[in-house]
Amino acid sequence: MKNGTGHISFPGGEYSNCWECHVKSDLLIIWREFEEELIIELVRAGTHSDLFG
Repeated sequence: MKNGTGHISFPGGEYSNCWECHVKSDLLIIWREFEEELIIELVRAGTHSDLFG
């Protein structure tokens, strides 16, 4: 899933250790990966304005 995505690096922030992907031009999904458990947790979905203010 990491191909074509960008890692969000806000140390200690709400999206720390998260990944993001554009589903449409202004629709993003943000998730965390827990590889040892093979789990992907959806954190947020929305527009840039919704997610980043």
